[in-house]
Amino acid sequence: MNILYTVTKSLASPIENFMILYFVVKYLGLKDDSISKKIGGVLAVIFIILIAQFTGTFYRSDVILPIMAILVLWIYSRWALNGGAILQMLCCFTPFIMLTLINTFIYQLVAMSFNISVHALLTSESYILIWVFIISKVLLYVFIQIILRVMKRSKLNLRKREWFTFLIVFLVSFITDLALYLMVRNNPTDEAVNIQALIILVGIIIIDIYIYHSILTLSQENQDILHMELTELKCKELERQLFQIKDAENRESKMRHDYKNHLACIQTLLIEEKYDTVKDYAKKVSDFYLQQSTASEICNNHTINAVLHAKSDVCQKYGISLDIKVAGNASILDGVDTSIVLFNLLDNAIEANIHNTDKWISMEMYQEKRYFNIFVKNQY
Repeated sequence: MNILYTVTKSLASPIENFMILYFVVKYLGLKDDSISKKIGGVLAVIFIILIAQFTGTFYRSDVILPIMAILVLWIYSRWALNGGAILQMLCCFTPFIMLTLINTFIYQLVAMSFNISVHALLTSESYILIWVFIISKVLLYVFIQIILRVMKRSKLNLRKREWFTFLIVFLVSFITDLALYLMVRNNPTDEAVNIQALIILVGIIIIDIYIYHSILTLSQENQDILHMELTELKCKELERQLFQIKDAENRESKMRHDYKNHLACIQTLLIEEKYDTVKDYAKKVSDFYLQQSTASEICNNHTINAVLHAKSDVCQKYGISLDIKVAGNASILDGVDTSIVLFNLLDNAIEANIHNTDKWISMEMYQEKRYFNIFVKNQY
């Protein structure tokens, strides 16, 4: 019996702390899958287990040592795990709060059932205490899995002040839970006090559940607001791009109309046999349209031509050399959808070139079976 009790008691702390590490690593995730990060986690748990051995050896060790353990876990999280500093701190607090609540509830309930104090229960070497250790660890694992499933389904999206608010609430909750645990553990057998402590404990559990629910609700609301803002931004960008497409199409339509007028004028001059005048007129028209755009009639899709025409003008404005090559039947492409893709690619390429000395952009579009490949390159 003594051997079984000793083994169970000696395994209780390592199991608890490895489950705590499991929760933090599982939720935040390792920055990389290196062996050093995993070994660091094991060393952090060993250090926390060693810290726990000093419980009760000095004044207020029951409060100071858990806080030290949380700090050790947080330092490891900063080095090895993903997430911001406040999120990591909240994740480090969470399993310790669960552990304190579960232990307090189980110890108090069992002690009341056998009409003994929690201190007497914890100092007894009986099968009851062995089962208490086992049940508390199983419950801790179950609650860790529940929280991981709930929290993993929605990415936390909180503002900075909200992170700080919840961190303070978690800290207060942890201190309150710890104070209640110490009160229950050191309190002699008193049925009225035990019932009051149990009621307070249930109240704290409800408050903690509400806190987690509030975090998820507020995070979802922030996510919805962000989604709305992004949608609005996309709509404005789409509206801007469609306006540019329409403007470029109008310009191209005007250019085709002007071509017809110029051709009619050239035909009239040829009929009148004014060859020198035709030569000068044709050169002026040619030079004018070469300066206007390098993208005119480069493919058999008028909408795409309009976009390339507009972006060619922008490149000329900023002194950027634009080389365009299109191969294949571009008429099968949806003009608007493809134009939006081209707008984004070319806008990014132009923006990257504006402040450089070597300004050039190369764009290739070519058909491959039923697909079109688009490559936009610059010096980056």
